[in-house]
Amino acid sequence: MKFIFLLCSCKTFALKPQKSFVQPCRRHFKQFATIEHDFDVLREKNMEVLKDGIKAVAVGVKGSKPIPDELVGDILKLIDWLEGFESDDLRVLEVRQRMASFLGTLFVKHRISSSDQTVLQKISKLRPQFKEKGLIRGGCSSHQMHAYICGGENMSSSEEISEILLQLLEGEKLTEDQAFQLGSKMFSSPLKYKASLSMAAHILRVRYESNEEFIGLLKAQNSSIDKTFLGSHSLKDSSLARTVVQ
Repeated sequence: MKFIFLLCSCKTFALKPQKSFVQPCRRHFKQFATIEHDFDVLREKNMEVLKDGIKAVAVGVKGSKPIPDELVGDILKLIDWLEGFESDDLRVLEVRQRMASFLGTLFVKHRISSSDQTVLQKISKLRPQFKEKGLIRGGCSSHQMHAYICGGENMSSSEEISEILLQLLEGEKLTEDQAFQLGSKMFSSPLKYKASLSMAAHILRVRYESNEEFIGLLKAQNSSIDKTFLGSHSLKDSSLARTVVQ
């Protein structure tokens, strides 16, 4: 009898919950929905800021357009926001990836302006332990930039890609094998590696790939495609790739 009484009591509670229980749940749900909405709005704003920043500075190997003054303040705030935001949330990782693309193009651009320098010095201040180590651009070293992108738990990179990215930041060309490694990772790496890979890709885009780099990337792309789909078009050796480049 006690069991039946308890069961009936539970059913009654489930069908007619107390008002004091329901209202807090509804209130908390609304608060959560508001926070999620605000976060999405902020994400979209940040993505637009970075898109405009990339459009301004990624203008080719001899490009020298500065970051527009009206974007500098928002970019500085966004750098701080990402620095303190360790999260596996896809929305955060997407913003981090676009930030890496922007900073990569900024660091290797042809000429550094005063507004560019303001942003680069911000990165430098966040990683003082790597000051004056490697190539210096606008008061920021290649090792400081590298540490900002690859140094956090959710901004990490595999060891081989980390080394390749540092080479690219320091203005070095990749061998065909290194470019193949980089390209292979672009098609298969976990999401948390995408920031470092995006930075590497945008550096190559801005300064243009060398023939060796182009061949390695092309072979990596080819190896990622189902061979039954490629048929006779597979790049069986680098000589065919070299023909494509020429």
